[in-house]
Amino acid sequence: MLDEKQYNAGIQSQNIGSNEFGSNNILDEKQLGPAPQIEINLEYKPITLDQIQQQKVAPKKQSSYKGATLTLFKTFVGSGILALPYSFAKGGYVLSTIVFVLLSLLINYQQVNFIMMADKYRQPNQLMDYSKFIEITLGARYRSFSKLIVGTMQWGCCISYVIFFMEFFEIAFYGNSTSSFQHQLYYLLIALLILLPMTLISNMAVFTKVSAIANGLIVFPLVMIMVSAIQAIINESYPEKQSLIDFSGLSTMIGVSIYSFEAVGVLLNIQSSMQKKEKFQRLLQLTTIAVVILFIIFSLVCGIGYGTDINQIVLFNLQDNPFMAVVQISYAIGLLLSFPVQLLPAFQILETNQKIQKSQDSANRKRIIIRMVQVVLLSLIAMFIPQFAVFLSLVGGFSGSALQFYFPLIIYKKNFFDNQSVRQRTTYCCLMIIGIIVGSFAAINSLILLIKG
Repeated sequence: MLDEKQYNAGIQSQNIGSNEFGSNNILDEKQLGPAPQIEINLEYKPITLDQIQQQKVAPKKQSSYKGATLTLFKTFVGSGILALPYSFAKGGYVLSTIVFVLLSLLINYQQVNFIMMADKYRQPNQLMDYSKFIEITLGARYRSFSKLIVGTMQWGCCISYVIFFMEFFEIAFYGNSTSSFQHQLYYLLIALLILLPMTLISNMAVFTKVSAIANGLIVFPLVMIMVSAIQAIINESYPEKQSLIDFSGLSTMIGVSIYSFEAVGVLLNIQSSMQKKEKFQRLLQLTTIAVVILFIIFSLVCGIGYGTDINQIVLFNLQDNPFMAVVQISYAIGLLLSFPVQLLPAFQILETNQKIQKSQDSANRKRIIIRMVQVVLLSLIAMFIPQFAVFLSLVGGFSGSALQFYFPLIIYKKNFFDNQSVRQRTTYCCLMIIGIIVGSFAAINSLILLIKG
């Protein structure tokens, strides 16, 4: 039981966010203004041990700046980069590059300001995630909807991983790009045997060392893919090149590009796992710059090198030899290691709704069952997805644009709009609306393509 002094100390709050980027951000720290006041009942009531255990507090093990960088980089560089070369080729090299740069600037602008707004509401020792922030700022009206969108985004990421695993196993075992239903069941069982034990991890900071290993396993195959593509350019192995501008493939390119910034659903989770949370804004900007440069160079080199023969999963354009098989296996293992990171926010959403507490043995068993059921269902859904890149475009256009643009716009309008100048209001709202329109365009067209098969 806590005494009154400890209780009073526990309800104090502080704002840890600070704007380190000057006037480049429309929502600078001074003009955001104070967060709306929340009435607190200061009447002293004893707090029981069970109530303390039910409160969300910061994880005991927190990651360093370097550790958070590795986790963030790995979260960005997932399955999306495998479809980017194909989407760049579909939209044309010049048009795709221009659109991707503009989308990158828009998304990074939004994400930095989103983190800044979240810092205004963060309490000491509080675990903040995307849905929690929506609940705090928008209330119960948007809570369930935001949880559904966050879950859909993370589930979509994990479905794409399983699609990759099944295609990878078919090529590795039989050398085919398409597999029979019976083969898919075998591959699904193999994937589940690997994935299910990893989904039991709940602490984001635990993934620090795992992310370092995963980054190495993924960067190496990406380098080898580029080397192979450069050799194809030199040897002109693929003489038929894609066009420079092709508006017919623009919707797929936009959707995959938005999806490629798939870390949006876990940004606040990663920040909460840091020892020095105030440094996350700078970390996010630097990591985004590195990722955007990597994405553009990788997509252009592969698109030009493989031409019209480029695969929706570019990893499968590698030549069929033992060394390249090792490269493909390396990437597969890297994705396996990042699977729990992507699915953790979706796990936490359902577990919060079910009021599952880790301190209770019966609740722990229920938590394990819920997680395993999710993984099995996602894996079964993956068996019926026909086009990898188009599916990513659908997830990016729907869930990605909602998380990147729609919810931040609603939060801004309700909580920060009155503290901004007319120019700032117009700039922020117009940019977010453009993002919503572009994302909706990509989602609708991708859904049509999936239905047509």
